[in-house]
Amino acid sequence: MIKTALAFIKKDFLLASSYKASFIIQFITIFFGVSVFYYIGEVFGGSASSFLAVSNNNYFSYLLLGFAFLDYHVVSLSAFSTSIQESQMMGTLEIILLSPVRVSTMILCSSLWGYMFTSIRFLVYLLFGTLIFGLNIGNANVLGALVILILSIACFAGFGIILAGIVVVFKKSDSINAIVGAASTFLGGVLYPVEVLPDWISRFSNFIPLTHALKGIRQAMLQGYSLSQLWPEIMFLFLFSVIFRYCFWAAPQQQ
Repeated sequence: MIKTALAFIKKDFLLASSYKASFIIQFITIFFGVSVFYYIGEVFGGSASSFLAVSNNNYFSYLLLGFAFLDYHVVSLSAFSTSIQESQMMGTLEIILLSPVRVSTMILCSSLWGYMFTSIRFLVYLLFGTLIFGLNIGNANVLGALVILILSIACFAGFGIILAGIVVVFKKSDSINAIVGAASTFLGGVLYPVEVLPDWISRFSNFIPLTHALKGIRQAMLQGYSLSQLWPEIMFLFLFSVIFRYCFWAAPQQQ
């Protein structure tokens, strides 16, 4: 398992790093993105709102954490299906499926580099925000944030696996991917608290993992919530993780 994981990480790293310009541009765009968030936040500077209590009435920190964490959701939706599409295009999907490695292992390993690079991007967001624009995460509960992060990835990966299955059957999933991503952004509280939505819409938000993931990560990073205070979000994400585990990984696996 470890050797397989390292082989996938090495392969994907070498492929990604071969496009050096793209590598550099991604970090440049992060800097400009953080700058935009900061100046949008300045528009609301000094105004108090109960909706932004989780970010201490700081819209900049609310936006930055929302967009930075959204990357995990985006990579979850695309990593599995992209890997399968690339194998289909290269004509290697059948060979991979006939290999002695378990299908579940290959699916997991194919996403490892994406999550590793997304974590680097997340840290760069925080670095730019803290060092250049004064983002205050001095009270962050790192352990609580890591628990939320791990459970969130487990939930998000479920959507990605569904899309990967669609790719196998229909060869394409771009439109569905876009719809799921847009709906999650609209209902998940990336740009604004879900409480500002009409009641009948905000009810749907409570059944979206991204909503609880963002709420938990903001509470942990900005408010320093303890694990006991984060318990409602942890339990929701854990239950979703269990559901996806038994729906997608308990099926008979190739030996």
